[in-house]
Amino acid sequence: MKYISSIIIFFVAYFVLAEIFEFGETTAVILSLIGAALFYNSMQGKNNPVSHEVASTPTNTNDNIAVKKESVEEDDEYETVSIFGAKPRKGTEAYRIYQEVEKKKNFAKEKKVDELISELYFENITYYPSWIKHEDRSYVPAIISSATESKEKGERKDRDKKIIKITLNNKKYKFAFEENSFSTPDGEWNTHGLLELFDGDKKVLALNVSQEHTEYDSTWSPFGIEAFIDGEWIEDFRSLKKQKIKDDKERALKKAEDPEKTEKMKKDFGIE
Repeated sequence: MKYISSIIIFFVAYFVLAEIFEFGETTAVILSLIGAALFYNSMQGKNNPVSHEVASTPTNTNDNIAVKKESVEEDDEYETVSIFGAKPRKGTEAYRIYQEVEKKKNFAKEKKVDELISELYFENITYYPSWIKHEDRSYVPAIISSATESKEKGERKDRDKKIIKITLNNKKYKFAFEENSFSTPDGEWNTHGLLELFDGDKKVLALNVSQEHTEYDSTWSPFGIEAFIDGEWIEDFRSLKKQKIKDDKERALKKAEDPEKTEKMKKDFGIE
């Protein structure tokens, strides 16, 4: 456990120093290594005296078994420590809430709510404020009656939140999106973001998303759920996706069956 804990200390320290206090990458790595080494040495110092004391104290077989059992149970209790921190201990209020949160996250994932909202926002909704102004607004489903874009101050002074407000099925929804770019110790550059959805003034969903680059374009994908409240809003966005698919098919058929295009093909290929 002391090896794992030392690694955790390193990554947490690096993140705090590099991302929150904005130390240079080299400085953050050096200080994180020092912190991890000090933690490891302190654990070594604690473990050795205990081992010596237990070895020099006469005990019977039953006592040894009891001590080992207690030690195993204690290790199991803290086995939930990971690079993202520790999980609450069983029997606490924090643990009960943690379990409920995990259930809600799993429910949202099973219903694919994260994929639904992420796909709709990054492929369509983010463009609605522009598309809806066009004379031919065929790319904006009729169930969207308004769409506007603005900015708000982000969590950090150097970043703004992109705000998209839409009226869907006569209901007001707001999206707030903030990007965050950073580099890892190995020099890899990453772009993450937080996408929040509000039903009126009530936040009903928050997604951690990451940007993935290909040779020709880039896409955003969800990788974590930070907030989720079940409600009728899910059906509103499902109906939006259904309407979008229907509109896409009708637009494709209209293009394929365009009279001018048909006449041109007849002329070009000598068809009567």
